[in-house]
Amino acid sequence: MKRIAQIDEQGCGVACVAMIAGVSYQDARTILFPDNNISSVKHPQLRSALAHFGITLSAGRRLGKLGFDDLTQDGIIWTYVTLKTELWKHWTVWDASAQAILDPYQGDIGKRALRLVSIFDVQRPKNLRKTRANPERADSPPTTHLRTKTSA
Repeated sequence: MKRIAQIDEQGCGVACVAMIAGVSYQDARTILFPDNNISSVKHPQLRSALAHFGITLSAGRRLGKLGFDDLTQDGIIWTYVTLKTELWKHWTVWDASAQAILDPYQGDIGKRALRLVSIFDVQRPKNLRKTRANPERADSPPTTHLRTKTSA
């Protein structure tokens, strides 16, 4: 799966939909925000946008005791990000084949801490190819390869 960077300040959900659906950031943004009024994205909006592309998003599972080896299919991960004294809610993508988190954030990843909260598994129809060409992929994705247990 190719990483897509968020363009808008609150565009992590948009970028995650684009990555999972294999569409451009702009296409995902148009589906999520037809009125062009960008705001933070909630789980029901992700589910609705992915359904538009024929993709089902499961109910969330807590990641507290799950290890990354337990995550066998692609998904969208709900995280908390800590940067200095700030705490943000943030969406990222789990790429099961690469065993990696694809983070749409474009800032300095090294100075922030992600706390993984829950995962929403993705189910694609068999006729929907996982890797469609994507014109907005990043050249050098900040991918986090993880093979350890998560900490709560």
